[in-house]
Amino acid sequence: MKFFKLLNMTLLTSVGFSTHSAIAQAAPSELVLIDRQVVPSIVISPQSSAAEKFAAKELATYLQKISGREVAIEASAQAPAGSPQKPLIVVGTHPLNSALASRISTMEETIIEVTPNTLHLVGGKSETIAQPDGTQNTQDRGALYAVYNLLDELGVRWYRPDEWGEHVPKSATVKVPLGRRQFKPAYPWRQSFVGYRHRSEQTPEQAQLVVPWSVRNRQNTNIPNMREELGGARWVITWHNVSSFFPASTFEANPEYRALVNGERRKDGQLCLGNPDVQRIAAESAVAYAKNNPNYITFSLEPEDNALWCQCDLCKAMDDPKQKLPKSEFKLEDTVAMGDIVMSNRVNLFGKIVAEKVAQTDSKIKMLWLAYNLHTEVPTRVTSLPDNVVIMPAAFSSAFDPLLDNAYSDYSRDLFDPTSKPNQNYLRVLKGYGKMARMVTYEYWSGLAWAGPMPIIRTMQDRLKSYRQFPIDGVYTEVYPHWGPQTINFYFMNRLLWNPDLDVEKELDLYCKNYYGPAYKPMLEYHKLLEDAAHAGIPHYSYGISTHAIFTPPVVKRMGELIGEAKQLIGEQEPYKKRFEGVWAGYEYTRLVVPYFEELKNGNKLEAAKHWERANKLILSYKDGDVFDNGVLFSSLQFFGNYNLNIPAEIQQQAKELVAKE
Repeated sequence: MKFFKLLNMTLLTSVGFSTHSAIAQAAPSELVLIDRQVVPSIVISPQSSAAEKFAAKELATYLQKISGREVAIEASAQAPAGSPQKPLIVVGTHPLNSALASRISTMEETIIEVTPNTLHLVGGKSETIAQPDGTQNTQDRGALYAVYNLLDELGVRWYRPDEWGEHVPKSATVKVPLGRRQFKPAYPWRQSFVGYRHRSEQTPEQAQLVVPWSVRNRQNTNIPNMREELGGARWVITWHNVSSFFPASTFEANPEYRALVNGERRKDGQLCLGNPDVQRIAAESAVAYAKNNPNYITFSLEPEDNALWCQCDLCKAMDDPKQKLPKSEFKLEDTVAMGDIVMSNRVNLFGKIVAEKVAQTDSKIKMLWLAYNLHTEVPTRVTSLPDNVVIMPAAFSSAFDPLLDNAYSDYSRDLFDPTSKPNQNYLRVLKGYGKMARMVTYEYWSGLAWAGPMPIIRTMQDRLKSYRQFPIDGVYTEVYPHWGPQTINFYFMNRLLWNPDLDVEKELDLYCKNYYGPAYKPMLEYHKLLEDAAHAGIPHYSYGISTHAIFTPPVVKRMGELIGEAKQLIGEQEPYKKRFEGVWAGYEYTRLVVPYFEELKNGNKLEAAKHWERANKLILSYKDGDVFDNGVLFSSLQFFGNYNLNIPAEIQQQAKELVAKE
């Protein structure tokens, strides 16, 4: 198989296990932490933070899960008294770790050092931010990450938030190699997923499940319900919200702050970005917000997500009328108030003015806005931005037309592939904005438009390795959690954000062994088949747009053979049956919905609608959200599949009635 051509991971050292108690001593290059005669002690400082205490608890818990031996935790400034042969594990800020701590420069950097009798787990210093109410917000992830890096070496994996998504190897002997290993994340901002379901359909219990899962997989941004023991919260506002910082009373008194569209000040439109008062109020709002929310890193100046741009003279003066949108099949002049003029100059001039005003204060908050939709292109009238600006390019493929060359970021080819016009478009955006500001990319690495398997592991690795060539500090990923078919994406997304040089082929092999158990071999071939199909040159895009196209009849046929074999091998064995159920559902969805597109192309609207309704029926048969995010989001699947646009309502109803009788 073609599959991945990847660099080997350089950060982590694999650790062997032995279940033979006859091995009484490790080789000189290893420290035996646990065997039938030996159990270590964990020591933390009496002054340990909540996160350090929790890190020690996590370590003790998982060492016990691995070995069956209980490991004690002691708070002491000294090494505990006891046998000199008894291994010692020192966690976090402790006098015994002070020499190593001086070698760490950032909060998230960690060191694992193993000497003949001691394991040191050291992380960067915490950051404490005073809150307006007199409390303190502590960001403290160093010790946690040190523990999770070690558990990762010991084979522990958290594939999904549920208890049955955890993998813990069993071994009577636990040993680690001697020496020092230092870890540092590739990107300081890492958000890939922060909810069990995307919107409020998730239960409180489901919402709580995701918090430790996110931390254990080393996310660090925008995690709700974050407790201090889990490392504390940091926040990056990224959404379309600049209007929300203007009270309704402000607009009532000053309707001229709203967009002028065809002679009317529209409540549902953009702000009048050229108005000096709007610019001033936005800057004042940013400064006030930063004062009241000091744990926020950015303030979003991103415009609203609509095309009702202001037509007043002040706003039009910010534009470059010569910078036009690429040609498209869409009649943009019918939907965009400013016709085919790119809005990038207006958005970036507004942002620059506001950022300069904020920079004149003592506020440290950064101004952030997207390169997105009609303001994706690099502005022609702005060549520099203040240091307190972060730009967030969005690889949103359908900004213009997802099936034409003016799309951004085709996932079927590598980013630097010169034959991919969409990827060359996105590179142009990254290079242009990268000359003006630091960046964080806005990705769509899940299936808002596709609920089946979405094979993009190779794409994610390619992007994250390529992004290091630009001034990019991290990634924000908008995720719609179809946990059944797409768990594998969420897992690899986190690992690659931490280390883009991960040996993905090796990790995928381990994933299939751990996650599918007896069905390891057919499921490994299954995932490799899909990754090869996804990167074979059939264009598909972010959000899962056009992902259906990669599922050709030969691919679907082979998927069925492999997943059928896997189902037989798993049978009733748990937890593999529960894990496999969602993957099987993703295959079924694919098998049911792909013919819709072919029938529609051939003009068979009733047959097309019946295929769509069968897929819809399958999704809605799963109620609790652990397979499909099957709440309000299915309307989005319909939108991106153009179901409501392509199939008349009476045919939709007829198809629904026919499928209900099947």
